[in-house]
Amino acid sequence: MLKLVYPCRRLPALDRAEYGRRILEGHVPLALRHHPGMRHYVVNLVERDPPGGPELDSFAELYFESEASYEAELYDTDEGRRIIGEDVARFLGGADQYATREFVHHDELRRPPGGGRTPGLKWLLAVRRRPEHSREDFVAHWHATHVPLVLKQLPGIRRYVTSVVERRMSETGADWDGFSELWWDDRDAARAALRKGGAAVDADTASFIAEAPTWSVAEHVQK
Repeated sequence: MLKLVYPCRRLPALDRAEYGRRILEGHVPLALRHHPGMRHYVVNLVERDPPGGPELDSFAELYFESEASYEAELYDTDEGRRIIGEDVARFLGGADQYATREFVHHDELRRPPGGGRTPGLKWLLAVRRRPEHSREDFVAHWHATHVPLVLKQLPGIRRYVTSVVERRMSETGADWDGFSELWWDDRDAARAALRKGGAAVDADTASFIAEAPTWSVAEHVQK
């Protein structure tokens, strides 16, 4: 399964509330109608940027069976392509695109039936490896050592997903090696977990990750 991750920025004339409204009420119905090959669709609206880190307004996650399916079935018709393009121009100031492979390490999350806003707190991290690590060594440590450590040291995680970047598909955008997503019941649960095991997790993080800005997002599952 191909997972496309789009870090997005709004048009300067829009505030975040209006940007989110235009996506959820205007763009999502069009995307569901005109992207026939899309198997799964999630909109993450940014609620809090990382201190001193990149300011973004949303992360879109689109899933296709394969890159071939994405290329062949992204749009239903040329008219659908035009409609989507005109709509995006009404709210999007810029976006980057990454082709990733997703790994689900833990999942006890209860999403509402029929989609919509996922309750609780979600963190979305963009990850860059330390330069002395090869991509292969980085991924091996991430999945074999770091993920089990996080799950052991940070109780209360409801879902934990990593997405390894296989290709940056846009000309713009930071050279991220992957994305990580963690779900919690609420901010208090996350803080309690960090008090218990945050030091051990931070020490391991520093051994192989150079940068990992973290956004708090509101997840809206659309398909």
